[in-house]
Amino acid sequence: MTDKFYTPDEIAQELKVTPQAVYNWITKGRLEAIKIGRIVRVPGAAYERLLSEGAQSMKDSMGKNDDVTEQPPS
Repeated sequence: MTDKFYTPDEIAQELKVTPQAVYNWITKGRLEAIKIGRIVRVPGAAYERLLSEGAQSMKDSMGKNDDVTEQPPS
């Protein structure tokens, strides 16, 4: 388990999805996050669980109309 915390933007960049997709996962309870006022952070352990489940299975389970838009390669 790690003590590091990630921003939704950092996770979006690493997974090559939009930040809105990460916020949607948080809102729907698929990704644990801590909110302090307007600041949102994802515990490293929650991010590791997401990675172990597989980002692809998360996208598949969300359906076609959710905001999981892959970013073009930079």
